[in-house]
Amino acid sequence: MRAGQHPAATMKADGRVLKSELEEVKRYLLAHHSPERAGWALSVLRELLDKEINLGPVCEQIRWNMPHAGRLELLSLLVRISMADGAFHGAERNLTFRIARMLGVSAADYVSICAAATQYFRNREEGAGEDAETGAGLGPRRPARPPIRTGLTKFSKSSGRPTTARSRRPTGRWR
Repeated sequence: MRAGQHPAATMKADGRVLKSELEEVKRYLLAHHSPERAGWALSVLRELLDKEINLGPVCEQIRWNMPHAGRLELLSLLVRISMADGAFHGAERNLTFRIARMLGVSAADYVSICAAATQYFRNREEGAGEDAETGAGLGPRRPARPPIRTGLTKFSKSSGRPTTARSRRPTGRWR
């Protein structure tokens, strides 16, 4: 069994292999591996693109030998490859969902990964900086909220308990 079978199958799912999909794999490999190892993995991937891939045994082996977090990361990569061309085609969506089920990933996790990948590409298109390139900070960027006013403004020097803005006396119990 060779590394790269899942990305190769995902890239071929819509019937064509695009440069944007290959660039997404290259971006991932360079972010997580040395340039030499990334080059080796890309050469293996190019070989696998010409072959027919049976995902059943591959998924079964990964399911039993890879921790859940690793399977989620693999699925995230596959979804990002599928979305790299700007569209999440039905064939790609069906294949990635089938892979998720074979890897033992729940439907809720799959939907969450798809939403995170969509946000990843939105951030990258908007030029959100390094977070978009690494996939970190998957949530949307929101402006800072004003602090919530609770009525507690100071602490008493004598008791160390909070005082209210009106009385400046220790408040006693929390209500």
